[in-house]
Amino acid sequence: MGGERVYRVVWEPLLRGKFGDLAEEVAAVWFWNKLKLRGGSRGRGSGERLAYYKGGLAALADRLAQTIRGQGGEIRTGVPVSGLRMDAGFDSLWEGEFPWKERK
Repeated sequence: MGGERVYRVVWEPLLRGKFGDLAEEVAAVWFWNKLKLRGGSRGRGSGERLAYYKGGLAALADRLAQTIRGQGGEIRTGVPVSGLRMDAGFDSLWEGEFPWKERK
């Protein structure tokens, strides 16, 4: 599947959905390797199952930022990170069951 019309109808919306305004900057080699990776990851007779966050990773980041700010957190961009600190401890930051938490 190639040609300008196929690009406009199929590939351009996918690239814009993933990269937004930077879609035109995506190198053809990245695109080719992604197609090769997806096609090569399928076994004979079995399909691949993929999941995508509705709205893309930008929507996930926006929602995460909204939640952090809503709980009194602060997000700074454009500044260097020198370290991370968790004053309250990991368990107090999360509720619910997670596979990496020890069960008591």
